Parts: sequence; C-alpha cells; structure tokens
Amino acid sequence: MAVRTVLQLGDPGLREAAARVADPTSPEIRSLVGDLSDTLAHWRASTGYGRGIAAPQIGAAKRVIFLQLPDAEPWPLVNPEITWRSEEKIVVWDACLSFLSIFMQVERHREIKVRYQDCAASGRKFARANIWLRISRETVCRPRSVNGRSAHDVASPPNFLPLAAQILIPHLIRDAAPPA
Repeated sequence: MAVRTVLQLGDPGLREAAARVADPTSPEIRSLVGDLSDTLAHWRASTGYGRGIAAPQIGAAKRVIFLQLPDAEPWPLVNPEITWRSEEKIVVWDACLSFLSIFMQVERHREIKVRYQDCAASGRKFARANIWLRISRETVCRPRSVNGRSAHDVASPPNFLPLAAQILIPHLIRDAAPPA
C-alpha cells in the first residue's frame, strides 16, 4: 500500500465520472482500498483533517470510497449509491482534501439511505439520520466525488471562505477600533 498524491481543485481527473467496480474482491480493488487508507491516514497525521476519501481524488476513476471516522472501524464502500434522500435538509460547513484551504457551507439531506458492496462483494445497505451526521455527511460527499462533482459545485459563493479569511476576519473585527 502507498500514500498517493491527492488531486487538487482544477485537476480534470476530479471531474471524471468513476467506473463501476466489476469485482470488489479483486487484488486491484484491495490494493486501491489500502492506498486510500494510507493516503487518508497521512493527511490526517499531517493536517488533522480527513474522514473520507474517494478513489478519483487519488487519480483512480473507480467507484470506491474509504471512510475512517473517529472511534469507528475503517469502512470501504465499493459502488456506493444513494438510494433515498430525505426532503428535509441542513446546512453544514464542509471542506475537502482536494481543496483543504477552502471551507464552505453546503446544503445536505438530513437523512440518506446508501447501498454499497464491501471488499468481500457482500451487498450492504444503511440509513443514517441526524444523529449519524458525521457518517451521512461523508457518504453524501464522497459519492458526489465519484460522480465528478465536489463540494464547491454545490456551495453558495458568499458561503465559502479561504481558511486564512476564516481565521483573520474575526480577529480583524474584534481588534478594530469602534467608529468615532
């Protein structure tokens, strides 16, 4: 397994729709899952960010997502498909390993149902609601990544800021002298 380069915003590889995986048990897919795991672990160790990564983010146009949520087992999802979305939506702050210096507000469905395969080719399903936001947030974002879209595609322009602005603006406002 290897730490792979994460494609950055503007790379055309992030816009490619990923191909369905024919055999989730293949050595190629197991190796890809290992690379996703190692790459995510590297980014978490070096930046403190990252709960999930999609194969297209490391240049592999395959429908594979890897999640590593706090206090949870590693979770590879092969051929994930969101099968249902609630009508109710919420707005959350989001970022991505492909553009770490930008945080934005995006609208998400409060609940989703996802069908996927694991690396043993077993069909799996899960449903998540608000209490599972950290999971549903990742499983909404990463399928979008394997479909050639990313969070910045669904953000409202006034609702995203470079990280430096998020850090500096509150200090500038707080430290500004009151108007005379």
